[in-house]
Amino acid sequence: MLKPILFLDIDGVLWTYSDLCPIAGPAEGLKELWPWARKNFEIYWLTAWAVNRTEMPKDVAIRLWKYTGLPVNETIDCPVAPWLYYKSEGVEAVIGDSDRQWLWLEDELMLEEIEWLVNTNNRWRHIFCNVFRDKDSLVEATRILKFALDKLVAEE
Repeated sequence: MLKPILFLDIDGVLWTYSDLCPIAGPAEGLKELWPWARKNFEIYWLTAWAVNRTEMPKDVAIRLWKYTGLPVNETIDCPVAPWLYYKSEGVEAVIGDSDRQWLWLEDELMLEEIEWLVNTNNRWRHIFCNVFRDKDSLVEATRILKFALDKLVAEE
């Protein structure tokens, strides 16, 4: 049985870095989430750091390690979901017409991405996480991910 896919954003989800907040640090709960997620999901990066790319840039993986402690080899091993304008393009590119189970951890959705989620009956697959607005957001998102994973496994 294939693991479900977890699409992960970086800024505002895994760490507190952005152009507006250049002081980076790991999100509360990241050290617990990462090994659990690697064990239970096939992780795909869905981040502006890798827009229009086929793999995670090594400098980003090094930054992740520097500011969060995530192992460089583990972050580079995770494939990138390819997208150009909307992150939903990356989800579609990876999932295609398959019935593969997936979830998406993201801090901000564009209107077009929300419309896509609604129109494809996948709104429930997006789990909101924004550590800029709530420092415990990743801890709560992890709790929701664990609940959602149980539901996905039960459906198979």
